[in-house]
Amino acid sequence: MDPITYFPPPEGLPGVPPLVYATAHRGILYVSGLPGHDDKGGYPEDFAGQIRNVFKNLRAVLDRAGSTMADIIEVSVLLTDIDDVGEMNTIYREEFGDGPYPARITSAVVALPDPRMKIEIRCTARCPE
Repeated sequence: MDPITYFPPPEGLPGVPPLVYATAHRGILYVSGLPGHDDKGGYPEDFAGQIRNVFKNLRAVLDRAGSTMADIIEVSVLLTDIDDVGEMNTIYREEFGDGPYPARITSAVVALPDPRMKIEIRCTARCPE
């Protein structure tokens, strides 16, 4: 049976639920929903600060797995306020560049696991075996 590689959250990060940040199997990286927390587990109050942290956290996970933003196949975005979609698209475009962009779904949700969270992003990407 092919092994599964697990990528846990950074050590010492407070309040992490029982999950890993990503798993890799057969050249595919499955990234859990990542919030916009900073290195100490805090959250910026503004949406832009949180989404920029999400991408910083995502890049760190991809890097640990040997992948990059260009390896992302699909993205799921959860927002607690649909009015943030315009700002999300602007920052998303900055983060991914001129494209092509991965397949994506964006949804508004009533709440995320921590009431301070305004956004969560999960994705699937290629990764080296």
